[in-house]
Amino acid sequence: MNGTKNLGIRSDGADTYLYGECRFNEDPWAYRRSEIRLDDFLGDEHGFFKWGGHDFTEKAVGVRFGIEGQQHVPVLHAYLRGDFGDDYAERDVNLAEHIYNYGGNLQYRP
Repeated sequence: MNGTKNLGIRSDGADTYLYGECRFNEDPWAYRRSEIRLDDFLGDEHGFFKWGGHDFTEKAVGVRFGIEGQQHVPVLHAYLRGDFGDDYAERDVNLAEHIYNYGGNLQYRP
């Protein structure tokens, strides 16, 4: 995500949050902390992450985050339960698909 650094996640047990430092004006040294609740717009549908859903944390286990690849992509990983009971599979989602730094704040854009 352009204009962000030190991205990470935290969980309070019921919800998962993405946090980081976001540039908020043209000064390359001007950053402020921002946080966004991922469960407000990221869900679990049939064992897959779904943008526009909600409350994925309720069903997810092993939630973790990493910056990956040469493009430094922010990726959320979790084990999500499929339609067949105890069948969990590891899934991931690129958070940069819909989360942006807008004016120094992490925001979701559908």
